[in-house]
Amino acid sequence: MFFENQRCTHCNSEDIFKLPSDFSLNQDEVTNVKSKKPGKIVHEYIEDTKRALKKEKKDLTSREI
Repeated sequence: MFFENQRCTHCNSEDIFKLPSDFSLNQDEVTNVKSKKPGKIVHEYIEDTKRALKKEKKDLTSREI
């Protein structure tokens, strides 16, 4: 949590802070994660991240036009 010389990307304010992520899982999610092979979990994470990046890129491109 080191924010020296960082600014908000929207308003350029120096008054920023990090919000902790909510990493709580319900029992079904815990059981689901335990039953998957590590490679499958990593693959799903990579695919989810690719989709999120593609969507963000599309959103940013549409704002520039």
